[in-house]
Amino acid sequence: MNGGRRSKVWIHFVRKDNGSAECNTCSKLISCKGGTTTNMTKHLRLHGIQIKECTVFNPPHNHRRLPLSSRLNQHRALPQRSPHNQVC
Repeated sequence: MNGGRRSKVWIHFVRKDNGSAECNTCSKLISCKGGTTTNMTKHLRLHGIQIKECTVFNPPHNHRRLPLSSRLNQHRALPQRSPHNQVC
């Protein structure tokens, strides 16, 4: 398995020593040789479980990054904190 990213499919499986994983729902052994999780994802569909890619941190397709000078000006426009509204 890739050391950098961990698939959400592993929430539903337990890794076994012989290149397979055991389904937490039905205890069936599913091949995961070489670190691939495709077989496990397909197996979960039989149980009505669908693993979706997380896109929370992806920018919108029409997102255009502002130049640095514009971003700095936005921060300067923030209101100054008074002693009465400071967060500890």
